[in-house]
Amino acid sequence: MSPAVKAKTKTRRMCAAFCAVDMLLATLFLVARKPGLAAACVVCAVAGLVFLFRQSRLAYWAALIYENRLLVIPTAIVTRSNGAARQTEETVVSTFGLLLGNKIYLWGRYRAKGPRLREAAVDKTHLCLRFGVGDETQCARLLHGMTDRQDIKAFAEKMKFETGVKASIDGWENPPSPAKPC
Repeated sequence: MSPAVKAKTKTRRMCAAFCAVDMLLATLFLVARKPGLAAACVVCAVAGLVFLFRQSRLAYWAALIYENRLLVIPTAIVTRSNGAARQTEETVVSTFGLLLGNKIYLWGRYRAKGPRLREAAVDKTHLCLRFGVGDETQCARLLHGMTDRQDIKAFAEKMKFETGVKASIDGWENPPSPAKPC
């Protein structure tokens, strides 16, 4: 299990425990005839339930991405369209999305309105993925670690079959093309 999936699951468990304690406190305050404190505990419990639902969905999506992974990369650098860059620890490229550290990006979750995988390019050392919604795109440049040309071709074919995006392969026979996604 990926560290991101473990973190999402741990947060979900902590939130469930918080909701249970909050509901218990609300019941105790009602028995003790302190309706103000009971109402405050009920409000906190409802907020905790909403957060619990959100964390459950994130844990589900993280597990789905990790279980359907195409490639796992130990470190990556992600740049946004505004030029901001950040480094992540573990990255999972999947049929359903991208798991960058603790951040989840899903392809096509919201149909036409959601983020899409736009482009993919593979060279001898890096995999570049461009994804996003409309003009708001991000680019992930990942050090893939594949050294065999056949492995890269197999990955590109699998990516085309699974996601519908054809990955361009540069730097093997021809000189690298200047128009890379990243």
